[in-house]
Amino acid sequence: MPEGTLRVVRVKLSGWQRDATVVTDMGSPIARRQHNRFSCGGVEQPVALWSGDGSLELFSLPSLNGTPVVEALTAIIDPGPEIYEFDERAWCLLPE
Repeated sequence: MPEGTLRVVRVKLSGWQRDATVVTDMGSPIARRQHNRFSCGGVEQPVALWSGDGSLELFSLPSLNGTPVVEALTAIIDPGPEIYEFDERAWCLLPE
């Protein structure tokens, strides 16, 4: 993940039926289950572990369709002190 990533909001790989559940507590039961191939998230209940250290671990059973591709990844990033970025697409959301 890029430097300054504060939170991962959404992640989905091709072949997954839904977005992953993003887990931040590495000691939680769901996080611990991901390291066992029999209890890790599958394509129906994928799991992403975000520890805040810059890496995002995705857990799903191997796909028969080849290497998965990231379909969606949304994160909240702090670009630095006193810097604000405005998404131009938001202009249409402001009242006239």
